[in-house]
Amino acid sequence: MKSLFPVFVPSKGRFSPKTMRILPDATLVVEPHEAAEYLAMNSTAAMLVLPLSGQGVAYARQFILDHARKIGLKWYWIIDDDFHAFYRFENKKSIKIPAVDALAGAEKLFVDLPGVGQACLDNCQYAWAATRESTSFTRCAACVCVNVEATKEINYDLSFNMKEDIDFSIQVLNAGLNSMRLHSFGYSTATVGSTYGGLKPLYDDPSNDEKYSNEIVRKWGGGFCKVISKKTGRIDVRVNWKSIARMVQSPQRNFNQTSLGEV
Repeated sequence: MKSLFPVFVPSKGRFSPKTMRILPDATLVVEPHEAAEYLAMNSTAAMLVLPLSGQGVAYARQFILDHARKIGLKWYWIIDDDFHAFYRFENKKSIKIPAVDALAGAEKLFVDLPGVGQACLDNCQYAWAATRESTSFTRCAACVCVNVEATKEINYDLSFNMKEDIDFSIQVLNAGLNSMRLHSFGYSTATVGSTYGGLKPLYDDPSNDEKYSNEIVRKWGGGFCKVISKKTGRIDVRVNWKSIARMVQSPQRNFNQTSLGEV
């Protein structure tokens, strides 16, 4: 692979993951009760098998983070299993490129920057309209490169079976690190909750949106997070990333879970 860093693709209930078709050298991460079927459909793929089934998405992501620490990785990519393609964006135009070229190109934009805890590519439905190369101090999701050394004191909160990426991103900022989204490279993927497998059972129950949105607010405080109702009627959480960024960069920085909860 041209990409500098290893790629992990956690997958559940999608035995022929679309992402593996465009990143065949990535490592699949699967639950033990599905391992045999995944192996049958992806016989040449590298594979990691989780110790337990049914523990949720944060559990799978923490397993990958622990594995990366154990084998001494400096950075790694964790990418959703339902990606269709990757793109480079120039002058608000999308150019389809090989997945490895997108990842390798993106890595050059952040790997030498100081204080980056994680970086991600943007969804193509938003990236094409971006007016800058990247956004700092924001949420990373779906296609994320994690700095293993910088995040050595950060772990996924296993109580989040949804919105774990929001919580992890806030933790990264809380540690004084940057969480950045790159707009010059992006991906296309299925609409959230539209395909069988993955988190679809959770997305199919709207009460989960409300539950985990409220959990984010409970953990990090209403001064930075707010539960909202989207135009679709679904409940979500809105995080004021700009306010968090201002606090992170303040010379009088006092950004921790206690102060957040008191705002």
